[in-house]
Amino acid sequence: MRKRIRELNSREYEHPFDKTTLEKLEAIPVLPKIIKKLYEKSFERIDRLQNTGSYLKINNDNLQNVYSLYSEACAILDIEKIPDLFISFDPRINGYTSGVEKPFIVLTSGAIDLLDDNELMFLIGHELGHIKARHVLYTVMAQNFSLVANLLGNLTFGIGGVAATGVEIALLHWYRMSELSCDRAGLLTCQSKKAAINFFIKLNLPSSYNHAAFQESFLKQAKDFEALDFDSLNKFFKIASTLDMTHPWSVMRASELVNWQESGDYDQILNTNRSFQEKIERSDFCPNCGSRIDLKDKYCGGCGASIN
Repeated sequence: MRKRIRELNSREYEHPFDKTTLEKLEAIPVLPKIIKKLYEKSFERIDRLQNTGSYLKINNDNLQNVYSLYSEACAILDIEKIPDLFISFDPRINGYTSGVEKPFIVLTSGAIDLLDDNELMFLIGHELGHIKARHVLYTVMAQNFSLVANLLGNLTFGIGGVAATGVEIALLHWYRMSELSCDRAGLLTCQSKKAAINFFIKLNLPSSYNHAAFQESFLKQAKDFEALDFDSLNKFFKIASTLDMTHPWSVMRASELVNWQESGDYDQILNTNRSFQEKIERSDFCPNCGSRIDLKDKYCGGCGASIN
């Protein structure tokens, strides 16, 4: 039985690499204001239209098991308003998050087909971690930087090219480092180190392989990986080695997650005697739509159904 983490703050699972790179990013003059204005004027609406027009929405009537896991994950991370969830046809294991005012998550069909429930909970928790930490604004800008660069050029009277390149490097570097924080949210959600490690293995092996045979060797590889070396690399090599990547190296991600779990910080968050902490019960969710409810509620806030 997984534990609900009442009153969880995203700062509790924030990775130091994420924190330091975000602070540097936000220190760039006028950047936060530019990004916020761009998103409000264009990306929020366009992104939602593209996704709702292209992908199928998951609810309690079509993929009941997936939506039940999703609702449980929201409760575990103390996310009161359940974001919309969609499925896209893609054989790869993947998921992504978008939307600031109305966030939503997209899972690939490959993730749902190839991951077991605990591994899927890790992925769902990872994506919800972005929402919980309010990463989405900068994430979308990293994914669509050409428009940001054009605006920077206009604001700097044509000399924004060099400045924009520096901003893009900083933005993409933060984008990768933010994934380390969300891996921690994924572990807090699935509450299984084995499931987290299996997730990383499945990211790197075709479904026809025996994934179980790699569990012990991959865990050893992750423990042997000195992630601290990445932080101490000279700046040029650090940027050059990962510039074309959207995520950090898988072994690095697993290493950082194992180190965090073994440091005791994971257990401290999970087992701290919070004033409202309790075990997840099936009665915490509306039987009609899966939204979180209180036992005293007479009607579901998500769909309006009467609660018996």
